[in-house]
Amino acid sequence: MIHVSFYRKPLLDGMPRKALINQCTNHGAWYQDLVGKIVLIELIDSEGYWGREGGEYNCINVIRVEDATLLPLEN
Repeated sequence: MIHVSFYRKPLLDGMPRKALINQCTNHGAWYQDLVGKIVLIELIDSEGYWGREGGEYNCINVIRVEDATLLPLEN
């Protein structure tokens, strides 16, 4: 078994952020039907923003950085 690890930066104060999906440059990506919607972002790393897909399994999956805009933290 090979263990692969990559740097994941914790979010500000350990709090999840929200992001607005502006576009979907990867045809067939899980978020292609979410353009214009806000999703919860749990991690940020070199691959992009990691958000919950929702649905039955609510898996965490990557969103390309160029496809979304992080929203300011709410007080």
